[in-house]
Amino acid sequence: MKIQYVRYTITALSLLIGLLFSCTSCKSVTSSDEGFEARIIVSNNCGATLDIYMDDNLQFTINTDSSETIDNLAEKEHTLKAFLTGTNYLVLTVSFDATNEGDYEWNIAGQATIVITNKYGSTLYIYESGEYVGSIEDDAAVSISEVPFGSFYMEATATESGNTVVVASTTITVTEIMEYTWTVTK
Repeated sequence: MKIQYVRYTITALSLLIGLLFSCTSCKSVTSSDEGFEARIIVSNNCGATLDIYMDDNLQFTINTDSSETIDNLAEKEHTLKAFLTGTNYLVLTVSFDATNEGDYEWNIAGQATIVITNKYGSTLYIYESGEYVGSIEDDAAVSISEVPFGSFYMEATATESGNTVVVASTTITVTEIMEYTWTVTK
C-alpha cells in the first residue's frame, strides 16, 4: 500500500515538473515576435470628439474626457494625428520614436485661445457672435480662453461723439488648439 502511494506521488510530481518546464517557454499573447512591447495611451481633454490616426490609419474615435489605447506598437517612428470627428480639421499632430518598451502617453488638452489687442486709441467693447465679452483699454490685450472649434464673428465697438459704433469686425475660425490673435487699429 505504501509503495503504491509513493508511485502515485512520483508520477504526480513528474507531471507537475513537466508542466512547469513546458510553460516557461510560453510567450505572452500581447508580445510581438521580436519581444518588443509598447503601447500608447491617448487622452482626449480638448472638449470635442476626435478621430485618432496613427501613420495615416484610423485607430479609433475618442470622446472628450476619455482615454483609449493603441497596443502593439512597432519599434519605429510613428505619426499621430487628431481630427475633429468626421472632418478634415486637424486638431493636433505629433511624431515620436517608439524605441523603448513600455507606455507612451499623448494628452490632447485644452482648447484654443483668442487674444484681442487694442491699438485703436480708445476703449473698445468686444462682442462675440452678438454676446458682450468685455472691454479693452487702449494699448492693452485680453484673452478669451477655452474657445471651442467653430467660427466666431467678433465685433469691436467704441463710443464716438456719444454714439456706439462698430469700429472693426472679423470672423475667427478655430480649427486647431492654438492662440488666435486679432489686433484692432484705427
